[in-house]
Amino acid sequence: MPDLFQIDGLPQKRSVWAIPNWPESLAGMTACCNLKPDNEVHMGGPDGCALWCLIPDQFLFEQVDDGKGGKKNGKRWDSQVVGSAMGQCVEDKGNVTGPHIAIWQVKEGAAAAGSAWLRKMSMKTVIGAMAWVIVVVGLLA
Repeated sequence: MPDLFQIDGLPQKRSVWAIPNWPESLAGMTACCNLKPDNEVHMGGPDGCALWCLIPDQFLFEQVDDGKGGKKNGKRWDSQVVGSAMGQCVEDKGNVTGPHIAIWQVKEGAAAAGSAWLRKMSMKTVIGAMAWVIVVVGLLA
């Protein structure tokens, strides 16, 4: 998974969420990103290896009653809460199983960024993934 700065076309001054490009993650990203009107899932990184989108307000803000039967944005959630909620949505909607990595940034004046391995993994899996990343980075350098 490339760093956010390595993903082509990704707006660095916006709140975005990215995950490796798999059929399951595309299905999940399409469902979750489209909660924001006119939001699209984009491919970027070397050979289109990553998917990214702007994070919809439903994940960025607490949704509160607007007094008219609808919802409006309340307080902004912490970056880790945003990343976890978006990740859970993509996992559920895309039926993503097994360990994977996601990266995101939540912008609000000062930048907040995060990344996470989603799901618990064995040490063998973590070491294998780290070795794979080192090989890929070495090949791309």
